[in-house]
Amino acid sequence: GLLTGFTYRAEVCALTAKGEGKPAQLKIAPCGTPSAVTNFRVLSRSTSFIRLGWDPPVNTGECPILGYVIWAGDSEQSMTQVGRTPSALDTAFTFRYVSPDLEY
Repeated sequence: GLLTGFTYRAEVCALTAKGEGKPAQLKIAPCGTPSAVTNFRVLSRSTSFIRLGWDPPVNTGECPILGYVIWAGDSEQSMTQVGRTPSALDTAFTFRYVSPDLEY
C-alpha cells in the first residue's frame, strides 16, 4: 500500500496513431497525520477511575480515523500508553486503577 510521509507521482497522456500526447502530472500524498482531538475533557471520576471524553480532530489528514490511543502519566516524561479505542466512533475511555495521590 501507499505509505504516509511519501509523495507519489502519476502521469497520464492521450495516445493516438501519431503517438503519445503531452502528459498531465499529479503529485499524490496518501495522507498526513491528524490534528489534535478537540474538546478533551473529564466526563466522570472517582478514586479508582477517570472517564475521559473528546471530539474527533477537525483535520483528519485526509485519512479515516481508525481509533484513538490514550496516554497517561504524572509528568510529560512519564507518559505511557494506557489504552486504545476499538473504533473511531469511541470518543471516550475509562482509565482505571488511578493512584489517588498522583496528579494526571
